[in-house]
Amino acid sequence: MSEAWDDDELLSRLRAAMTAAEAVPREIVEAGRLTIELEITDSSLLGQVVPPGAGKVRTGLDVSTSWFTL
Repeated sequence: MSEAWDDDELLSRLRAAMTAAEAVPREIVEAGRLTIELEITDSSLLGQVVPPGAGKVRTGLDVSTSWFTL
């Protein structure tokens, strides 16, 4: 932190951060608590979610960058 904040500025920034955090969809927060293990082979994409649980994974191939979006 390059500048010193007084209590009012710190409280204002904390309030703004908490408000921004509340705007994050619950599904995104929950997904952030999971680990996705992947194995990419020549012919398939294999994986699992840890800890085990129900969910949806949407994939797509962006051919311009060859990245998978999960």
